[in-house]
Amino acid sequence: KGSWQVGTKFSGLSLDPHVVWNVGGKPVIWTEVYEDPDKWEKDTNGVYVPKRKPDAKADISGLPAYSSHPAGIAFLLAPFLWPFRGSPYTEPLALFFSNLSVILSAFLFRGILKRYTPYPLALNLGTLLAFLGLPLWAYGRTLFMEPFLLLFAVGSFYLVLEKKSGFWAGVLLGLGALLKPNFLILFFPLALFYLKERKIKPILWMMVGPALSTAFILYLNALMYGSPFTPHQP
Repeated sequence: KGSWQVGTKFSGLSLDPHVVWNVGGKPVIWTEVYEDPDKWEKDTNGVYVPKRKPDAKADISGLPAYSSHPAGIAFLLAPFLWPFRGSPYTEPLALFFSNLSVILSAFLFRGILKRYTPYPLALNLGTLLAFLGLPLWAYGRTLFMEPFLLLFAVGSFYLVLEKKSGFWAGVLLGLGALLKPNFLILFFPLALFYLKERKIKPILWMMVGPALSTAFILYLNALMYGSPFTPHQP
């Protein structure tokens, strides 16, 4: 309806919300209730109206709508964006942190490359190829999860390889899991690295972050969907 939430570029277009409802303890995604936007029709005011599917049985009336994506990004950015809430600076600052994540990732990646070559030219070219030859740099202009996941991934490997810090690497893994739970798969190659060096204590410390994030994810599932084992997506 032309609200500020989608910006001027998408004003008046048919956009499907990425939301989900808890209907009797079962998550129901928006697309299970409404038709695809290309099947919508405009009302007398020229505004697209979502068309309900004729075979949709879920009763969502009066139910709160939650994001169909993990809520971790909101918790991650809230401490930085809270002072600017309700202002026109909230979204630009969120994008700033997204871009900053990619830039920091590039420096951390360059730090890892120092393990393999001492030559600045090789280090700089390798970093440029990795970040400019892939979509990584373009992702810094968006508020997707990838810029932050990139920082947590490269950061966790840097902390393990260069700083020998299992605890702080685990903290980054836990933060990444809040954005996408399957991010925790990166725990295993890092744990194998320590096992190869016959170091068990760092692995135990590295488990703290993932354990806390897993508990928080299960808590959010229970809060929104009635069960810790009912996620936001099937």
